[in-house]
Amino acid sequence: MLNGRGPRVKRALTETDSNDAPPKFVAYEDYRALYDHVLKLTRQVNELQACLMETCSTKVSERLSSACPMAQDPPAIGEPVFCHSNNDVFSFSSSNGDECRPTSYAEISSKNLPKQLSTLSIAQEAAKMLDKATRAVIERFPDSKDDPEQEKRDLEFFSTFSAKHGLPSPSQAHRHPSKTACRPLKLQFASNSERDKFLNGFFKAKNADPSLSSIQSRPRARRDLTREELKKLYESRKFVYDNNLKEKSSKFIMVDIEYKLNKNPRPFL
Repeated sequence: MLNGRGPRVKRALTETDSNDAPPKFVAYEDYRALYDHVLKLTRQVNELQACLMETCSTKVSERLSSACPMAQDPPAIGEPVFCHSNNDVFSFSSSNGDECRPTSYAEISSKNLPKQLSTLSIAQEAAKMLDKATRAVIERFPDSKDDPEQEKRDLEFFSTFSAKHGLPSPSQAHRHPSKTACRPLKLQFASNSERDKFLNGFFKAKNADPSLSSIQSRPRARRDLTREELKKLYESRKFVYDNNLKEKSSKFIMVDIEYKLNKNPRPFL
């Protein structure tokens, strides 16, 4: 067959040249499409991170900035470089005589690689995190799983509690499915700042307000966490409990999902 520059000969690989891997090329337009896609994702991720840092707590924002600094745009790419050899650089022969050709970026994305991280999935995850930033979770609060009015009663209780202590009132209450005796209670607030104000008020009032202090299970409150944060929380709680039990004093205390030394330890029961 003629290609305009002379005959093109297909040659099967032999034992002597089977280790000579053919040069690897992709079409410039495919590489350009990949570059533009990476550039777009980089900028979108940076925008999402900046949004998250504005809505989350100062401590979380500092940790996020330290652990995941803003990504820089990839270096600009130049114009395509044309190869001066014959067109066979883009057509190779395999050992069985079939013609091989470079795989395009589109083909790689659709066939050979695992499921790609799409801009939609990034946006969905960001939305979840932003939503979590406006929720508080009440643990060990009395629960009746068979009561269809349980969530309504929960909302009424904490609306009254908030009004009594001058705190933001939750707009919704939801019991998260759980095998525990008391399902975690999630309270929805209008903003991150309102959620934080409620949590601070809860911590101050939980031992003085009879409506909470009289509950035998001792309810506690925290912000809504991601799976990774929950794992860290459980690890920290276990460390605090085990070591305080060993020391027979409250040597360690919890701060958010971390722990620290207690300046004024008390006997641990």
